[in-house]
Amino acid sequence: MSSPQAATDSPTGDTRQRADAALIDTLRGVVGAENVLTEAVDVAPYAFDGTAALKQRPAAVVFPQSRDQVAPCVYAVTSRDVPMVTRGSGTGLSGGSLPIDGGVVVCLTALDRILEVDTANLTMRVEPGVITQRVTQCHEQIATQRRVDARLGHRALLLTVAPLLWRTRRRRIAVAR
Repeated sequence: MSSPQAATDSPTGDTRQRADAALIDTLRGVVGAENVLTEAVDVAPYAFDGTAALKQRPAAVVFPQSRDQVAPCVYAVTSRDVPMVTRGSGTGLSGGSLPIDGGVVVCLTALDRILEVDTANLTMRVEPGVITQRVTQCHEQIATQRRVDARLGHRALLLTVAPLLWRTRRRRIAVAR
């Protein structure tokens, strides 16, 4: 992979460039070599999401460790016209985190902090790697503080977590753009 090569054999018909050695070196410079996967065996788990029926192997998977590393990674990839997709844990069932063959996956699982919880308005400000289980645990703490009626059971969880999850997902989309 010494020079960019068009991804014309992609099943999606994508004609953008494939990741090359120069791009991978740039990404390693941003996040460190230990946070860039390129070996086929290492990137294989990132070729699909929870559906596992659709697969396309990325050329590289990058793991930014801080918010400040995300923009340089995205710029390095997109400025070379290489396909890129952001990804969390890969549990989605819609194919939204599927890479384009030869592209780059920017995996945001390390950005997993809950930054702010507003119990009065049932909102959270989170980093994109926060998983639903952490949102649920946060809800349990809020429910305990608010003394939610235990007879509501799971419905109380839905009433409190649904707005939190919606806002969390909206935040993930905003960060990914």
